Amino acid sequence: MKQKTKINLFLSLLVTLIIITSCGSTNHNNGSLKMIIKNKTLVVGTESGYAPYEFLDKDGNLQGLDIEIAKLIGEEIGHEYKTTIKVKFVDMNFEGLLGALQAGTIDMIAAAYSVTDDRKKVVDFSNIYIEETPVIVVRKNADIITLEELAVSKVGAQLGTTMEEKAKEFVDESKVTTLLKNNDLIMQLKTGTLDAVILEASVASNYLKINSDLKLATFEFEQSNDGGYAFAIQKNQNELLAIINKVIDELIEQGKIGEMFEEASILAQG
Repeated sequence: MKQKTKINLFLSLLVTLIIITSCGSTNHNNGSLKMIIKNKTLVVGTESGYAPYEFLDKDGNLQGLDIEIAKLIGEEIGHEYKTTIKVKFVDMNFEGLLGALQAGTIDMIAAAYSVTDDRKKVVDFSNIYIEETPVIVVRKNADIITLEELAVSKVGAQLGTTMEEKAKEFVDESKVTTLLKNNDLIMQLKTGTLDAVILEASVASNYLKINSDLKLATFEFEQSNDGGYAFAIQKNQNELLAIINKVIDELIEQGKIGEMFEEASILAQG
């Protein structure tokens, strides 16, 4: 009886170990530089509806400023550790990026990701590589000329972004529409379902170049204390963060961020 009990206990422990191992295997890794090097892959989460930062070209390939910087980060990891690192992009809804990072299915967020105090509580940010300003896009025949008029209008913003927060700061939540894609917001603006859409200035600029029936509102938001855009990784991955910051700092010092941004903007137009 004792021998049978020992066997049953052993089998029970073995089954438990298999279950735990199986559950753990669903994650790509824990976001550490060591695992990235072991897998020879940097997995980057992004959202492709945000030109010129990340977008799909006419052939369906990911392009944009964030995409190019992420590739350089992969190259730098490979250079420092004398290996080849593949950069794998995972295109997903913006609101799912943070959960994917925390779950370990991606190593880094590269998606025009604003630095905010709330996000700092759960991720570590790289150095800021670019600043942005929120603007209001309206139809050319619109008569919204003040923030007070905006406050009682139907306003759209991308779900899960700081633009959504900005919209709800100035507009009654019942009048705010949040969608996964900016393209869908712009379509609703053009058809009259929405009165205005809040976007970053550079993103708005790209839409205005291909939509002659839209314009920027003549009024602006007050300056915000939100930071600019940065890359996000899991907490306490200091070695990985150091490499990311090295790439960003060198690009800024060499004046290349502006050049890359302009190239991405031109490519996004066509």
